[in-house]
Amino acid sequence: LRTSADRRDAVVIATHTGADDVRVKMRWWLTRGPAGWAVYDHEDLDLGVRATHVGGLLLAASQADPAKMQRLLKFRQLLPAFQAMLVGDLPEARRLLDDLRGADLPGPLGDLHEVAEARYSFLSSEPAAARDRLDRVIARNPDMPVAFALRSAVRGQLDDYDGGAADAERYLAALGPEPDVLFWLGFSREGKGESAAATAYRKSLDEQPSHSDALHGLRRVLPKGEKGELADRLAAVADPAAVYDNLWEFAARDGDTAGQAALAAGLAKAVPADPRGHAGLIRAAADADAVVARYKAGMAAVPEADAKPVLDAFLG
Repeated sequence: LRTSADRRDAVVIATHTGADDVRVKMRWWLTRGPAGWAVYDHEDLDLGVRATHVGGLLLAASQADPAKMQRLLKFRQLLPAFQAMLVGDLPEARRLLDDLRGADLPGPLGDLHEVAEARYSFLSSEPAAARDRLDRVIARNPDMPVAFALRSAVRGQLDDYDGGAADAERYLAALGPEPDVLFWLGFSREGKGESAAATAYRKSLDEQPSHSDALHGLRRVLPKGEKGELADRLAAVADPAAVYDNLWEFAARDGDTAGQAALAAGLAKAVPADPRGHAGLIRAAADADAVVARYKAGMAAVPEADAKPVLDAFLG
């Protein structure tokens, strides 16, 4: 919340959570009159376009050239294009974006179109093309937070860790915590070899406990003696059983036995009837007495019909 000196105008940034835990960060402009506070403008910060700017562009076009107005109305395809990319439907996103060719969207709408194309390039493993588009957008419109958020990710992929961290920090200073941006801040700090990477990954998980990329990142950067934190982090995930195998496999690939043990402890704590956690704890046990104790605990917690992995770990 920021207010004018006379406290008659205010700007509020708020995060709204809708269906399926989809987060939408909005900026609201308010003014206070005799009847109290009233909204006079708003901006979806994921898209970076103010409602009054769009309205002004459409009004001017309708007065000057009705045919141009019809071309401008194609901007409405940008939202479904972003939504298609959000769910991984790149062919549908490409179809919608191709239909915008030649629309010549002006001002912030043109910048938004460029950001959509940059996001498509990023998701299509073309980070250099995405960076070039975002550089142009930011040069024209430095007050477009979504462009800095996306360029943070792009720069991280291009190993430009100083630039990636700077973009993430600029976004966070303007708009506050955002799980994805905090993840990319952690990623760039990790690339720079900074211990502060763990702090960024933790903050990402504080905002969104099920952020799997941040879980992977935190596991990578935690010192061996602090890996136990992963047990609590996994237990806080909405569906620990669904993400466990992926986390375990990457830990195994990295030779991170301490991370594997912590993940197994987290699964056993969160979902006691799941045999995988107990099997992992048995394999991570330091001595014979611990193996026996963990085997007994696993067999007591897991239904008999599902207990074979626990037995296999004990015998293996």
